[in-house]
Amino acid sequence: MFVNQLEREGLILLDQFEELQLTPSESSDLTGLFNKVSLPDPDVRVHDLPMDRKVFESSFQNTKDHI
Repeated sequence: MFVNQLEREGLILLDQFEELQLTPSESSDLTGLFNKVSLPDPDVRVHDLPMDRKVFESSFQNTKDHI
């Protein structure tokens, strides 16, 4: 669900995750992380939300490394 929300907001492409293979531990950790993240207010545009550039770059690099 969280990944679908990110795709709708234009932050990721869903096909980036199609071949991602996670261990059960990684899957559990990722699910726990997603459960802690609140979804943005649908009335707020994504571009109006502040984003830590280092967090974005780290997440993007980790995604690329797993693909």
